[in-house]
Amino acid sequence: MGTITDTSLDYHIKDTNTVISGDADLQSDYPSDIGGISQTIDFSKFVREHVKGDINNDGNDDLIITVMVSGGGSAAWNEIFTFIFQNNRYMLSGITQGSKICGCSNGNFTPTKIADGKLQGVSTCWTPEDAHCYPSLEYNTTVAFDGKGLKFVSKVKVK
Repeated sequence: MGTITDTSLDYHIKDTNTVISGDADLQSDYPSDIGGISQTIDFSKFVREHVKGDINNDGNDDLIITVMVSGGGSAAWNEIFTFIFQNNRYMLSGITQGSKICGCSNGNFTPTKIADGKLQGVSTCWTPEDAHCYPSLEYNTTVAFDGKGLKFVSKVKVK
């Protein structure tokens, strides 16, 4: 996996020519688990799409980047990249699909902040009666880093 090094507002992906700088978007390719086909991913500098904070309780700010992946057509989902700060650089420690940690059988998780060593965010969930464009359930969700990846901890219903 790659490495991000923090140089003020720039993030460099090690072993690539890719840089996130200022408000620019980063576009990079990574190998897919499906037949080795590469997919293009976009890292955005928008505030709601990345959060910093200490997720592994080592006293260093880590970096969580949310990436919207599109499979074409209307197929889209969140992938959440976890970068742990160690040895003066950000190391990619895991990629987790938002639907795997939302706490619902059909939903998605979007991170908003790191607090008390846990990732906080919002899960939007669909019931079988919901239209694809309008999930009817929303939860404040807590997720933890287990040393390898993100795991669902709990959720509290908002609507």
